[in-house]
Amino acid sequence: MSRFHQRVPIALVLIPCLFIFVIEVNNRSEMKRLEQSLQRLEGLVIRSQNRLVDGLMETHQNMKDVSKNRPMNQPDSRHLEQIRRQDVITRVCARHRKKKSPEKYIGTSSQYSQSITKKFIIEEKSKTVFCFNHKVASSTWMTFYAKVDNDPRFLADMERTGMSYKIGEKLGPSSATEVVEKLGSGNYFSFLVVRHPFDRILSAYRDRIVSNPCCAQAIQHVPKIFEAHQLPISDVLDAEGCVKTHPTFQQFLEYLIKFPRKHDVHWISFAKNCAPCLLDYDAVIKLESAQEDQEYVLQQSGLDQFASLELKHPTLGGKTENHRKEFFSQVHCDVVKRLHVLFESDFELFEYDPQPFFDMCRQY
Repeated sequence: MSRFHQRVPIALVLIPCLFIFVIEVNNRSEMKRLEQSLQRLEGLVIRSQNRLVDGLMETHQNMKDVSKNRPMNQPDSRHLEQIRRQDVITRVCARHRKKKSPEKYIGTSSQYSQSITKKFIIEEKSKTVFCFNHKVASSTWMTFYAKVDNDPRFLADMERTGMSYKIGEKLGPSSATEVVEKLGSGNYFSFLVVRHPFDRILSAYRDRIVSNPCCAQAIQHVPKIFEAHQLPISDVLDAEGCVKTHPTFQQFLEYLIKFPRKHDVHWISFAKNCAPCLLDYDAVIKLESAQEDQEYVLQQSGLDQFASLELKHPTLGGKTENHRKEFFSQVHCDVVKRLHVLFESDFELFEYDPQPFFDMCRQY
């Protein structure tokens, strides 16, 4: 057999094999390209998903920011009014500042000097900080915060004793530094409640000196008031240690003026209690516009999701405003003017007018 005839069968075998090999190589290349395309498509889908998630998170954060800084469901006038009130406080504090540190503000007069107290409620679920002033709807707000805290044992004790004020101890700050850090973080909604300073003082006199002879304020301060006026104190307290003779409203005011450093929590100034020249509050509720202001705070802070706000413990004998003339008409104008000087910071910081009380006081 010739060499030619020997090689032909081999060629016939090799050619189909080579053809099959080429096809297989092409198929593998196609598969590889297809696999690469699928990988690129998968990467594109993942990146699109990530961008979508990031976009949703950013939108959610923007909605939270808008909710806090620009109320969506409230008339713009409420938010603008809060901005205006905060601007007034900022300007007054700047005008009276002599020296300032994170926890202490030294003013041009002692009335404006402030330091951070522990009269705060810090509630973590709602991320809110509330500075409470006694005789300014404090029982209402403390009862509310007890409901927000929702501790069954505490609620039962409060229902039994009526001591809602103890929530201030339960949810109070550990230090002044904690208050500064919470408000400075930007993660908490902060507010305080104020009223006309003279209405508050009258409310304290009627409720803590006259109407509740066995309360701590009456027992502690009434003997001192009589002593300050060089009046006999032997018959001030009865056998049970309760007050049986109370001072006049003017005597009470003169006592406040004479001993400004011994002020009780029920009439200490808002400035000294809440330090608005040291802390930037998100809102100021005024009792005179309480309905509108409270709704704003509850919605802006999200507190309305946790409990409902109900009025508690109004002063016995009716609203204080209805008794202004009855009491202040018995007080010499000189005393009222000196009282105004003592609480001047509250009048200026929160824009209250003393003139109506000057008009009703005794001129002689």
